[in-house]
Amino acid sequence: GDAHPFGNFIIRRAIAKTLAFSNDNTAIQPLGPEFEYVSPPIAPSKCRFEFTQSRGGTARSQWQLSEIRLYESSGSQLSVTDCVSNVGGDKNAQEGSLKLIDGSVNTKNCCSTSSTNVVVTLTLSPSITSAVASYKLYTANDMPSRDPISWTFSCEHGDGVYEVLDQQTGVSAPNDRKTAYPTYRTTTG
Repeated sequence: GDAHPFGNFIIRRAIAKTLAFSNDNTAIQPLGPEFEYVSPPIAPSKCRFEFTQSRGGTARSQWQLSEIRLYESSGSQLSVTDCVSNVGGDKNAQEGSLKLIDGSVNTKNCCSTSSTNVVVTLTLSPSITSAVASYKLYTANDMPSRDPISWTFSCEHGDGVYEVLDQQTGVSAPNDRKTAYPTYRTTTG
């Protein structure tokens, strides 16, 4: 059957059975094997991309993207606050990390770093109540050698611990500029 809310869980499948509930809507009798409970995905407070390889190779000290977009399971784009940080990358003043969420593929975030990996942290707005089900990256206007091709995507749920939701290695970045990579589904999608 259809999924229905039930406390902190979602009933995915139910066979007709009467349950007794306490005043706080928790079941007070065992539910038995007729019910399958699945905890709903938790909305993240922060999400992070750790880019580990660009098209130019692991030794490349630069990478760039024009946009990063996060989506909930319905396909609606999730709102991201104006707080985007790029830990470990020196930002060009005109190509800072806020360009990743400005809604335009005509701008870009270009980073250079002396370390192997560059971490971009996106902080989601507090009004988000949905988990990240998928995401898209967009190529920048030039320099295909800077396109990320390997990365880890993870989210944090307010406890300081990041949970890996997706990992990509050696993807084929689009050759066209200002173009979306394929949509990547997360483990919660």
